Amino acid sequence: MEADLEKPESMPGVAATAEGAGADALSYRRPSGPHRIARSAIGLSILSFLGPLSGFLVELALGWRYGIGPLVDGYRVGLVFFLFAQSIAWGILPNLVVPFFSEVSRDKRTEEAWKAISGLGFFFLALGIGFAAAGSLFASSLARWFAPGLDPAGFATATSFVRSFSLAVLPLAWFGIMTGLFQCHGIFWVQPFAQGLYNLLLLGAILWTGSNGLILAPILGCFLIGLLFMGRLLPLAKQEGWPLWSAGRLSLQILGRFLKNGLPLFLTLGAGYAAVIFVTRATSLLASGSVASFGYAWKVLQLGLIVPGALATVLFPRMSDAWSAKEGVEFGRLWREGLRLMLFFSAPVVLLCTIFSRDLISVLLARGAFSGAAVEETGLVLAILTFSVPATAGTAFLQKAFYSRNETLFPSAVSVIGAILVMTCSEITARRFGLAGLAWLTPGIGWISFLWLAAASRSIGANGWRSWSRFVASLLVASAVAGWVAYGIKEWLCYSSQAGALLRLGVASVLSLATFVLLLRMLGLPEATRVLAYAGWQLQSIKRKDSCQRND
Repeated sequence: MEADLEKPESMPGVAATAEGAGADALSYRRPSGPHRIARSAIGLSILSFLGPLSGFLVELALGWRYGIGPLVDGYRVGLVFFLFAQSIAWGILPNLVVPFFSEVSRDKRTEEAWKAISGLGFFFLALGIGFAAAGSLFASSLARWFAPGLDPAGFATATSFVRSFSLAVLPLAWFGIMTGLFQCHGIFWVQPFAQGLYNLLLLGAILWTGSNGLILAPILGCFLIGLLFMGRLLPLAKQEGWPLWSAGRLSLQILGRFLKNGLPLFLTLGAGYAAVIFVTRATSLLASGSVASFGYAWKVLQLGLIVPGALATVLFPRMSDAWSAKEGVEFGRLWREGLRLMLFFSAPVVLLCTIFSRDLISVLLARGAFSGAAVEETGLVLAILTFSVPATAGTAFLQKAFYSRNETLFPSAVSVIGAILVMTCSEITARRFGLAGLAWLTPGIGWISFLWLAAASRSIGANGWRSWSRFVASLLVASAVAGWVAYGIKEWLCYSSQAGALLRLGVASVLSLATFVLLLRMLGLPEATRVLAYAGWQLQSIKRKDSCQRND
């Protein structure tokens, strides 16, 4: 994986170093190899799948072993604090570092960019130490503030977990800065691999240790992640000729500009977490089990966003480079084609998850105490939430496109307004329309945010609305035909067992996806042509490898 993503000669869409640019010019900007974006996005998707999957396994193991006792209550209280910090570290800081590094390296060469990133890394590491110390000292007060209604046993456990997760927060901000630095050099695997490693360690602590082991697991997990980051940073620093422990001078002007760009994102994240709290509160007003059904459906839904999210991550540095180099035509092409790819890859997810929502939940969750009624309710919620996938994927890409131009205020304002709408409408919707109505709130507000960002962006190119109308119409036609194929298979293979559900999912996925891509190819969509070309290229590569092995 690393060899594929880090070869200087295969960096995506970057120009060759100009002759005579000097030793400090960005050494990794070389012409891209064949299907470079596709290979990077697919490789990142495979690794990105490890994080949500391992996190999902952690949730299942926690419920199967500890149920809903005070230990789980305390775990979730501490986890809120940790997830908020993790979202800042891995969700915000890389989005600030990538355009910042591109801008500085263009103007002042690579050495100045490394100095700035080094200074930012030490600054945020110091902030992490301060937050960890404060969280440890005031763990009891934080636990009481997060969950004032816990019983004594739950409160004691929550205090222990808040202290543990506070110590685990210490290096997270530094991880975020380094993640952005890695992405600037075409290294995308470290963060998703680290997330999966951390979740697998938690899973092991749940399955094979007691409560004390689970309390210590977050600290040990972040220590191992630190070793992983250092193991990749050392050769990169040596390759670029930068002494690792040399702290670059961080001017107040650079720090102020960096934090100013990040302030709207921090506000967005805070509003987003507030919205999550309000949705959970609204769901708790409904029948028993509604919170669990909504939560399980939401976690399953995240698996469908892996490929679009990975593609957006891979395209982000390219858009940032194009904007910094004042290559307006290239930037517009990436913006337009990236958005089309988001919708192209999201359509099959909506198709399959809507038709086979119950089968999907049955295959993944119908174990132990997960009853048939729970499968039905969770499947219904999943089918509704699935309609938000294109909007969520498109919004994530458009936000990165705005970030690549150092424009954070407008997309953050859109996100904050969307979160305020969720907070305002969630409880009223739940009381009047129940769990299904509350589930429809997510795609409704999600599409409003997406269309707002799209209308304000530069994604409408020279072909104008006619090109986009044809693209959307082609997607709808292909989705309808592929959906008819999938529904026919569902009615044909009507077995009630889990093996039957798995068989339906497999057969329907292959045939409906093939129908979807081939029909779009017949309609002349370039995205389908690229998918088929990449598939053919991969098959040829496999054949060549087999031929070489036979000759050897």
